[in-house]
Order: sequence, then C-alpha cells, then structure tokens
Amino acid sequence: MQSKRFLFSKKLSLCCDNKALLVQSREGGFVSQNCLKCGKQNTVSLENLPDLICDCCGSNLSKEIQQKNYFYACHKCERNWKLADNLPHWSELFEESGFAPYGEMTKEW
Repeated sequence: MQSKRFLFSKKLSLCCDNKALLVQSREGGFVSQNCLKCGKQNTVSLENLPDLICDCCGSNLSKEIQQKNYFYACHKCERNWKLADNLPHWSELFEESGFAPYGEMTKEW
C-alpha cells in the first residue's frame, strides 16, 4: 500500500487567504487545491506546487507536465512520479464535490 502525501500549495487559497491542500480531484490525474478553512476548491498551477527533494538521493526534484499531468522528476536518479497518484482524493477530506476541469461542467452526464 502506498502512503498518500499531504502537500500544500505555495499559494494561499483565494477564498480565505489560508493554506490550501493539494488533492486528486478527478480520475486521470487532475489535481486541485482545497482551502483548509472552508474547503473551497481551486485550480493549482505548476509554479505553485511545493518544492520537494528526492527521497533516494536528496536532489531537488523538478516539477513537470507529462501526459497532461503534473509529475515530479529526479534527473539524477532518472525517476519520476505522478503527483495525483500520491495525493489523497478530495472526497477523503472534504465534503464538496470534485473540482471539474475547465469545460467539463458544460457536458451532459
């Protein structure tokens, strides 16, 4: 079993100006940030992902977009990991529905 990581956006939430937790919002790797005060969701950009170091070698990880998803990569170890796969799903921690990617709200279900 893989442990989930609790990672916070570098940017405070827009709603409450509070810390925002990164969560998996949708299947397929979509990541959003949820305000820890009110739970409201918002998008997160690559530059607002936290800086991390490699668990294996201690080098700084690069933040990248691969296959339309956020990844962390260690070029020294030649390893990478998909961010969404390592985050808790929004429904494990918050009551509101999952954040839909732009344009998905107009689709009929």
